[in-house]
Amino acid sequence: MRDRKRISFEDSHRFFESEQQKLCSNCNQWYPCNEIYFYKNLSNKKDGLNPKCKQCNISNSTKWNKENYEKTLTFQKKRNDKPQNKEKRRLSEKKRRENGLLREWQRKNKDKLKLYRQKRFNKSHEITQDEWSRCLEYFEWKCAYCDMTQEIHFAVNGQQLHRDHVIHEGSNFIDNCVPACKECNSSKHDKELTEWYNKEFIHFDENRFAKVIQWVTKDWMFTE
Repeated sequence: MRDRKRISFEDSHRFFESEQQKLCSNCNQWYPCNEIYFYKNLSNKKDGLNPKCKQCNISNSTKWNKENYEKTLTFQKKRNDKPQNKEKRRLSEKKRRENGLLREWQRKNKDKLKLYRQKRFNKSHEITQDEWSRCLEYFEWKCAYCDMTQEIHFAVNGQQLHRDHVIHEGSNFIDNCVPACKECNSSKHDKELTEWYNKEFIHFDENRFAKVIQWVTKDWMFTE
């Protein structure tokens, strides 16, 4: 394979049957010199295109993602957590539901759907009703994060307070469970506690934060 840094513009471009072509620096194949076969690259002042063809870019990216799985997940999470991207996903999912594409995907991907549902099920808390009652009593039957009472929560949302994983990837037992209202539970989602519950959060309270930490690190063992 030739080193693309040593290839001049004249060597990497040619006219063939009145069509300008460009040599891919990765696979050494000639393709029409346009955005159908090459991604744009504004730093390239000569033709404005990437030196590698699209297929090579995709293949190299796929290989890198597989070899750097953890980095890829971290990058995707940061990208997906951006407010503008969350809104785009919400609108896209709404559109898919409305035009039937989501139901069609579910019909054709039953195995993937089953694994997804199993994963969600595995994140359910494995605690007894007595343990949940002790947890609710400890937090005075209120959301551990915003102080909404269970009575108000039921009146507003028609459901009891949720069982929230303080550490998203933590245990499914009482040591990682606090009551949370629907809004807080949805807002927190899979974020780290301190990443989400801090002074930038509208309902943040230092005493409630300290109580959550006290519960998950110690008090869950001693309440009767």
